[in-house]
Amino acid sequence: MGNGFQKKDKVLFFVAVIALLSLVVTIVSQKSSHKTLPVYNEENTRESVVATPQPTKPVFEAQIYTNESPTFSLSVPKDWEKVTKSGYTTFVHKQTGASVQIRIKDYDPLVNSDDADGLSRAITDSGKTFMNYTKLSTSSYEVLYQDKGASTFDYIDEVYWDRKNMITLEFIVDDKYYMDLKDTISTIISSFVWQREMPIPEDFYLAYFPDGFELALPDAWTASLQGESLYAYDPQTGASLTYSIGGPTKDLSSISANELIANMQGPNMAGFFLEYYKSDATSSVATANYTIDGQKYHMQYYIFSDGVASYHLFFDYADGVDIGNVPQTCAALFRSFRTPAENSQDVSGNNTENNTDNNTENNTDNNGENNGE
Repeated sequence: MGNGFQKKDKVLFFVAVIALLSLVVTIVSQKSSHKTLPVYNEENTRESVVATPQPTKPVFEAQIYTNESPTFSLSVPKDWEKVTKSGYTTFVHKQTGASVQIRIKDYDPLVNSDDADGLSRAITDSGKTFMNYTKLSTSSYEVLYQDKGASTFDYIDEVYWDRKNMITLEFIVDDKYYMDLKDTISTIISSFVWQREMPIPEDFYLAYFPDGFELALPDAWTASLQGESLYAYDPQTGASLTYSIGGPTKDLSSISANELIANMQGPNMAGFFLEYYKSDATSSVATANYTIDGQKYHMQYYIFSDGVASYHLFFDYADGVDIGNVPQTCAALFRSFRTPAENSQDVSGNNTENNTDNNTENNTDNNGENNGE
């Protein structure tokens, strides 16, 4: 047990955090937007976050496509024929050859790091021409690109995901018909409704570490490296999150109050008091309060273990500051992909049964194919 727990300011941190920081900076800088499709031209390149209105009136007689698992639906023109191409449901407009293909795949955590630069490189490497990227939310984006051969084909990929599935709507249309079909495509896109089974809260984004685990961060918080830890803070409240990685810990259920205190308490924290803790084999949560320079602070501390490493999340905020459910949400969304276990069980201290449940007031001892051709 002792090898997995060290002082808060001394927990070992993997080099992988550098990759995460780059991802964090990229995602935080991309604000959500909802817009109609732009006109394809050479000026519509790189990244867009400008919002413009969606179509408000139907532009076609619709057929409703419904998928059972995952559960989603969208409206498609009745005269678009349903076929199967490359194993995916596809609707084709015979008069123009335009199509929309519906791709369903298992969740890939790397999707959270997709951005304009990375997608531009991938599209260019495939022989196509990147046009525009728009971040729609923390779990969706749109990318536009072209295939300039004997005829120019326009591609519009709408990419959506939750923590279980990824859904891509890929539109392909001959460029000479693009303006004629622009409103139809926008209407199909706006009709898409997905009942996500494992949704990502809209105010949070997921960051994936190359070593095989992902961490949730509030979208409005600013992230940076401080020594060997990832540090994020809320500019509005001053609340902070410190995230570090320690050595392997086989079983957290036997962790003691004294071990938690030793790991949580910093050198300048006066009157440190461990209020509560509980643990099971793979996760632990503790709350405490302390004083620095006369100001009282609160701490929420989460530990997760996958048998390879221990993952430590510290939330600190001043007395009287309301940070809502940020700590509980970050803890619930954390998971490691290193083992089959989900490693994201609720250890927020609310309604979960665990092996240890102690109140320490009296005891001091978590790109597709061209289907338009």
